[in-house]
Amino acid sequence: MTAYVFVGNHASRRVLEKNGYELIHTAKDQVMKRGKPVDEWYFALVRQDFERLHAGWLPRRERIAFE
Repeated sequence: MTAYVFVGNHASRRVLEKNGYELIHTAKDQVMKRGKPVDEWYFALVRQDFERLHAGWLPRRERIAFE
């Protein structure tokens, strides 16, 4: 899985790192934000690391009934 956050968004970076993502690249002038080029941090989490770190995790399930 991959995730991209603006350089300087330390709260989002902490969330990703706490969940096993690793910083793999800093892309310079990747996107435009308010008319200015902004750098992005690229993070990745490979399947084996996800399975190791989140063993036994299951997504929430809901039953939806239409009337």
